[in-house]
Amino acid sequence: MKNYVFGVLSRTCRQFWFFVGRFVFLSILLVVVSSGIRGIGESVLEMRYYYIVMPGVVCHECGHALGCLLTGHEIVEFAPFKPHDDVLGYVVWSPGEISLSTFVDALIIGTGPLWLGCLLVWLLSLPLLKTKLLPDSDPEITQVLPVKGIPYWSKVVKSAFAMLKTMFTNLKLVSLVNVLIGYLLICIVSEMPPSLTDLQSGFLGFLLVIALFFVVNVIAPLGQKIDQGMTKLQPAFFRLHVIMAFVLFIDVMIFAVFFLIG
Repeated sequence: MKNYVFGVLSRTCRQFWFFVGRFVFLSILLVVVSSGIRGIGESVLEMRYYYIVMPGVVCHECGHALGCLLTGHEIVEFAPFKPHDDVLGYVVWSPGEISLSTFVDALIIGTGPLWLGCLLVWLLSLPLLKTKLLPDSDPEITQVLPVKGIPYWSKVVKSAFAMLKTMFTNLKLVSLVNVLIGYLLICIVSEMPPSLTDLQSGFLGFLLVIALFFVVNVIAPLGQKIDQGMTKLQPAFFRLHVIMAFVLFIDVMIFAVFFLIG
């Protein structure tokens, strides 16, 4: 019995790390660095900073709104930029009939700005990436990826740096288009982190996701099916992790510039 329980817990932890944990790890790093950018900007310019980065605030609230649309919840009120007190904008949504799925939906809606922010940063970088649109898109490369450990993350970092190098190679500061791209990147990464309220609203959903993995793995054949799916999804997840790491490197560079100026 002990071996069975240990096996279920071990498989649950492994699957949770694969599907959720790695994204959480990268997300925490993104939130920390982006919050640092916001903190420096606010300390120097106070409330004026948020008017300068207004496109980022709008993208943040659009991330919540997109989460509502994806989960099928009604948007009661949408204010993409309405500064008052400590609030810059907000999305009020109707949870409808409360169920377990509502808490998972709250997690998706609460973290929506982070995922939309990563997507927009990558899309804005495409004109500078040119032929390097996706990291390591060759199937012969991605099919032999290690699933975990230092070899996997070293490959993620190496691919993200390759994208960053391509971006800087094609960068022309005299181009008005590139200046606009740089401005929008600063706006988005500064306002990308979910607020404390956003994270609190999604905490129960986070716990439910963990519980769901555990319940599924109690039935051994279902757990084995998930393990098989992990191998097939690894190439796609690798590309997503590289894009998040690429966004993180851009975050770090912007933070370094803000730190030196501030």
